[in-house]
Amino acid sequence: MKILKILAVSALVFFLSVTACGYSTDTIRYKMTVEVETPSGIRSGSTVRQITLVTPPNFACSLGESRPVWRLKGEAVTVELPDGRLLFAISQGEHLDPMQPTAQMSRLFDRYGRGAHKPISIWSNSRRLKASDYDKFMPMLVTFGDVNDPSTARLVEPDELDAEFGPGFKLHRITINQTNERVSEGIEEYLPWMLEAETGMLDGSQFPNYQAEKIYENISYSDFSTELNDSGFFERIF
Repeated sequence: MKILKILAVSALVFFLSVTACGYSTDTIRYKMTVEVETPSGIRSGSTVRQITLVTPPNFACSLGESRPVWRLKGEAVTVELPDGRLLFAISQGEHLDPMQPTAQMSRLFDRYGRGAHKPISIWSNSRRLKASDYDKFMPMLVTFGDVNDPSTARLVEPDELDAEFGPGFKLHRITINQTNERVSEGIEEYLPWMLEAETGMLDGSQFPNYQAEKIYENISYSDFSTELNDSGFFERIF
């Protein structure tokens, strides 16, 4: 009987140790919808992304890195415009801010309540809501001169869609809301070169060049899809 008690206590201690040393996760799925005013009416596109906070084992259980990281899974929003043009709202922030799609977005949902599926507007009728506050949540807008050539990527300013696409084009609204829908797939239908995507920037380099004039030197394949290039795209909390 004494041996059984010892074994039972040992099993309990082992279970608690494994639990204490295990990774903990906190996951949110959200849908981003982009609406564009065009001469042919409103055109829209949406995507579902998943952000997960991964907290490693505590220091007592791990000799390695113990700080939490964010993981983003998903794709860019694709809006089909008249005449076959495409507008993408990628996962990187408007000002080349890599923290925008994960840490900042999670804090936004924390502010408005977890589980609330009501859309939150981060751009409405081409006027920012609380600009100084929502600025950090704006996605970068990108188009291509030739969708078959990633080196033709061009930045599109939210207030100047008409400069890129012509008169009558205007960013109407961008909303995000929590959802239980599946993470979106299929961007390779619009960007076939994503099927051969590698890790790193669109120009082939491994790291962004923030001094470069060409936008494709500062955005990566994972900004369009985290899964097709099997990068996983992690972000560290500093």
